[in-house]
Amino acid sequence: MQLSRENYGKVLVKTLLQQAGKCLVRECDEQPPGTFVSYVDEATETYDVSISLDEKGEVSAHSCDCGQPAFCRHRAALLMYVADNPAGKAKTPVKGIKRVKKLSPALQLLENTDATALKAWLGELFTKNKDAELAFVHHFSDQEKVYTPSDAEKITLDAVQAVVKNRKKLDVSEVKKLVELWEKVHTPMVEYYQDHATDPKAFLLFHSLLESCLDFQAQIRTNSTRIPKYVEHRLRQSVPALFQLQQAEAWETAFSFFVKNLIISNHPEVRLNYLKHLDNLCQVADPNRRQQLIQQLLQLYATIDAPHMLNGDRYTITLFQILQENDLFKAHADLFKPISYNNDFNMQLIGELIRVGNTSRAAQYCQEQIRNNVREEFNIPYWQLLRDIYRTHHQDQQLMRVLTGLVPYTFQPVDFLWVSAQLTNQEERYKWRSKIWNKAHNELQKGNLPALLFTFGVLHAEQEYKRMVQQLAPYVPYQLILTYGPDMATADKLGLLKGILTVNDSYLRILWDYKEADVVAQRQAFPALLELLLMHFPRLELSTLIKQHLKNQAHAQHNAFLLFLQGRL
Repeated sequence: MQLSRENYGKVLVKTLLQQAGKCLVRECDEQPPGTFVSYVDEATETYDVSISLDEKGEVSAHSCDCGQPAFCRHRAALLMYVADNPAGKAKTPVKGIKRVKKLSPALQLLENTDATALKAWLGELFTKNKDAELAFVHHFSDQEKVYTPSDAEKITLDAVQAVVKNRKKLDVSEVKKLVELWEKVHTPMVEYYQDHATDPKAFLLFHSLLESCLDFQAQIRTNSTRIPKYVEHRLRQSVPALFQLQQAEAWETAFSFFVKNLIISNHPEVRLNYLKHLDNLCQVADPNRRQQLIQQLLQLYATIDAPHMLNGDRYTITLFQILQENDLFKAHADLFKPISYNNDFNMQLIGELIRVGNTSRAAQYCQEQIRNNVREEFNIPYWQLLRDIYRTHHQDQQLMRVLTGLVPYTFQPVDFLWVSAQLTNQEERYKWRSKIWNKAHNELQKGNLPALLFTFGVLHAEQEYKRMVQQLAPYVPYQLILTYGPDMATADKLGLLKGILTVNDSYLRILWDYKEADVVAQRQAFPALLELLLMHFPRLELSTLIKQHLKNQAHAQHNAFLLFLQGRL
């Protein structure tokens, strides 16, 4: 959460606010607009302090000559002053006049109710509302109480008993009521942790509080997600407390508590809430502090068996992304291995290995995934990576094996032609080409557009334009015909004209799933197609051929180009 003049009371820890409240702000000026400069007195010392606020009132820059890089109590004092005096000048109250706040009807009654009667009424209320009783006890009890981890667990469960008793199936409203009560009764313990973030006892208190909430979540049945979100909320609240620690050693001590408790050793299992919390800390920490945190995450990861640990894959992916973002992957590439059945991560990992030049390991991981796949089509992305590796390193024998498996799925003309050129045995070459050609034809019937592009691409590369004309059919798009039209017209202009006129727009919509925008894009080829035909046919001859075609039609045909021609010939 970005610090602002509106939320400073929530973002800054209580201790810092108390210290800031003891400082005196004087001679505050706003120059230029949005930048506040003043003297801040603390005891016998005076400091020059400045704070800049953006249009949203959020702190965009700050400085203080006390020498502390973090947001110190002197800056906090100025921010509090500016929040109370938006114009930068304190309002002088008129002597003897007090502002009276209007009270609600309930508060007015409270002011006038007899104390004895009020106590009796509260006693009856507490008898029927255990959650109100618990909130009252924790609010008015001795605020200096020192809590223990067992206290945290007991208070959490006391709240459960007050709201839902022993029931395990809870509706959304019940969980909402429970979490609201937790907010109240947990606050003193959370604040204690925030004020003592480097104290191991304070961390254990906070840790036990969060664990008791999650343990209860695991025991109930509910559609509500409030409890995990509550735990996440409490962790987010602790972020400012860690970043206000001035010394690097203190910062490292505070975050290391979470690292040391990241793994549940007796399961073993990764605590996802702590993993996300550490990732969030990493995102907002300065470079030096981020480096400290990354090193501890790396050291811990090297000691565990992540593939055989619950949520271990999340630890792997999170750490991998952190290293990527901070350009540290190359130095720690050996730590990472593919995750079973997680192609997205595996592709990222192998791609990163290729990027940093570790192609041998990248090829090894590709081959491992191919061996483990139960269906051949799952191999496609790994074959594509191997193709690029082997082609770059001129490993033709390995490339040949990969492409013979890949071409029947990707239909890349370049790959097909390369394999065809390597097959010196004519019979073997013919069989392989026939196999791929037949596969492409079958895929065409299923609406596989790459198979159609493959057919025309190969015939173009081999300059077989008469055969290309023979491939023209009702499902061939106008734009594709235009692409190779000049060469086909030279080889067989009548065949080209016939092929264009046999295109059926309904086929294009159904087979290729064309939407209206696709149809419009295809029709943009019409003027160029007409120009191409007029280069090979006199206008009168072309008009005669069109009329003859219409005369020979057994039934109406959906061919927009034919209508286009009729309007221009």
